[in-house]
Amino acid sequence: MDICQKIQQVDRLPSPPALAAELLELTASPDVKISQIAALIERDPALTTKLLKQCNSAAYGLRQKVASVDRATVMLGIKQIKCLALGFLILTDSEMAKAEGFNYPLYWKRASVTAVAGKKLIERIDKPKSGDAFVSGLLQDIGVLLLQHVAPNEYAAVLKAHQSSQKRLHDLETLMLGIDHMEAGKCLLEHWALPPTICDSVAMHHQPQRFEGDPEAQQLVNALAIASEIANLFCDPDKGGTLDRVLRVCSGFFQLSDDDVHDLLEQVGSDAQETAWLFDTPAAESLDYEKIRAQAERELKTLAQTT
Repeated sequence: MDICQKIQQVDRLPSPPALAAELLELTASPDVKISQIAALIERDPALTTKLLKQCNSAAYGLRQKVASVDRATVMLGIKQIKCLALGFLILTDSEMAKAEGFNYPLYWKRASVTAVAGKKLIERIDKPKSGDAFVSGLLQDIGVLLLQHVAPNEYAAVLKAHQSSQKRLHDLETLMLGIDHMEAGKCLLEHWALPPTICDSVAMHHQPQRFEGDPEAQQLVNALAIASEIANLFCDPDKGGTLDRVLRVCSGFFQLSDDDVHDLLEQVGSDAQETAWLFDTPAAESLDYEKIRAQAERELKTLAQTT
């Protein structure tokens, strides 16, 4: 049986963490009460702490600090709290988050940057959807975790090949495995009954032009595609070429000036530090946008002198 078949067989997909499964079941009822959701989440002290820290972070910008899950749910709404809790549970407590030899610190760092960047971008055009954007960013590469869980040896070969290849990771995945992490991630999140908007943005974050949905959903897909490029800027070695792409796509999709983009990226670096800490991934220096921008400009200058 090939890897694609393994993933597409529902009974072979990893189960969500127990608390996540309970949360999905509870929130499926239209009569669910805020007190019920809070009581369930508060059974997990670590999750409660992460949730409250994130709600009180600069990324969410609430005017008043919240000290309870009850209050956070009132402020943000049941849907946002559910998705945020699921995001943290899935990324830290599932069986996919325990593989030996996988670079989890880099994964958490990328997820943190993507989540914050997606939220910052979508806030400019549709603030109520900013929670969806944050969780979509957090889960954007969940397919990577799934692929290394289902086929650890084969996926290790993909990652090794990617180190010396000019091909994009998702192209190598398709070539070597027959499926990419976008398709794998969407399959898993649909199986876990996450909202279609989140599943679609995960499925299309490297190819937003292929999305065939309504204009509002397209905006979220576009924002998460740009957030993925921003994560590349903060997490990958090539700074100059990536910054140039980020400036161009932000101008094309969101009509942002270069100065606006630089301001946005400085905010992303600062806010993503808070989120990265929730995954025990200190990343303060590596998320300093001024240093990243200086490196990018040096690389672009060197490239201009050699062409």
